[in-house]
Amino acid sequence: MAMWRPLNYKSKKVVRQYGDGVNTFAPPMSINESELTDVLNMCADDYPDIRTRNDRVVESTGYASSTALNAFGQRNNESIHILDGAVWKYRLPASTAWTTISSTLLNQTGKFVEFNTQAYRFTVLANGSSAGQKTFAFDGSTTLVDMTTNAPHSNLYTAHRYRVFGVESDKRNVKHSAQGSVADWITSLDAGNFDVTNARGPITAIRTYNDHVIIWAENSYHEVYGTDPLNYNLVDGSYEIGCVNDKAHVENKGKLYWMHYGGIYLYTGSTPRIISQKVDKWIKGINWSYKNLICAGNKGDKVYFAIPYKSTVINIILVYDTFKDKWFVEDGNFVNFTNIADTLYGLNADGRIWNMNSTLMTGADNSTAIAWSMETKAYNNNELSYETGVKDVWMLHSGSTSATMNIDYSTDVYSTSYNSLAVSSDMTYTNEPSNERTIVPLDKLQQLRSYRLKYSGTGFKRIHGTEVNTLSYGG
Repeated sequence: MAMWRPLNYKSKKVVRQYGDGVNTFAPPMSINESELTDVLNMCADDYPDIRTRNDRVVESTGYASSTALNAFGQRNNESIHILDGAVWKYRLPASTAWTTISSTLLNQTGKFVEFNTQAYRFTVLANGSSAGQKTFAFDGSTTLVDMTTNAPHSNLYTAHRYRVFGVESDKRNVKHSAQGSVADWITSLDAGNFDVTNARGPITAIRTYNDHVIIWAENSYHEVYGTDPLNYNLVDGSYEIGCVNDKAHVENKGKLYWMHYGGIYLYTGSTPRIISQKVDKWIKGINWSYKNLICAGNKGDKVYFAIPYKSTVINIILVYDTFKDKWFVEDGNFVNFTNIADTLYGLNADGRIWNMNSTLMTGADNSTAIAWSMETKAYNNNELSYETGVKDVWMLHSGSTSATMNIDYSTDVYSTSYNSLAVSSDMTYTNEPSNERTIVPLDKLQQLRSYRLKYSGTGFKRIHGTEVNTLSYGG
């Protein structure tokens, strides 16, 4: 007896987690059901659920809009330091009062570097860019130490084994101070310099990692091993992988992350490997004419890379959860980051300093509701000869009673345009999980090969899972 296939059949698609984050590397129909094709201002901190990220809180204002925000950093893991125009000042995170160190410095871009001599802890403000311009160091007292005109003339500095290393203005020659000194750059056999002869392009960044110095050029990186000038060894790491600028690298839990044109790399001491494939859409959309704006920060298990995505200003932050190996995306125009006692502070382009990830979960940044969204993978039948009609959509969600949520759909797997399926006023908002049903009208989501759903809104929202019931027919 012949077995005939049914003309139609019912099915349901249940997704109990969206905490696996975004994946734009694979085609929309090929990613896991727990992954997303787009996401904004959400996180997997309550994995496997997905929810609105924690609030950002303004920590300080106090800058005149006419002055340049030239440097942002910290000292001894306890105080925030900034160069506001030509004024170097600091404050403790618990205070709103700023203490001025000097108001007569260079009004140009700089970098704060920690330098320990055993006897003293210095905070170096590296921002001399040409001969005759001086760099200064602060030892915690009221007097700055003049590092003399012999110090390198750039903002590319780091410290290693009681010496300061700096890149000269030619972006090729690296100088180091005498041991235990910020001012001695000329003593024979102790202070010195070396040329990074195999650098592919100008030197763009320098830092200390894993007891050695890493120097990046635009398209290469190089490592300095050793304890003093008598045994320094310059090793070429790669002639293809560089770093886009000196703010685009960060260490987290003993691992080093940095950005090059191909993406974000992870380095632990051997060969760097690219880890940003899942946020490929945003990497490819970076306006590289403004690559010097890119900056990186870290908090807990997360690293943050702020980028100018199809823009002339920073507007997107790529967030990598290093423990869960998940990517998420946030918005914001932040030009620099620093971390004090595992609190990530972001310097906004308007001059305000924010706690980037507070303990608050109200769904608002400084009283402004957080806009969030998530877009599912492209759903299709297992059998290509069948078409689908969506009967209803269920969502298990909870959150603030003041939150909003809309449901939209798209029948084009690559389009960014969506049509409305349910509006916020149709939804129920409670702190306890609510199982919400949206009945699909007969003129929507019918005779489909594939479709995507978009959930979006404002405020604090936690999504526990979804169920889509369909009728497939054909064969």
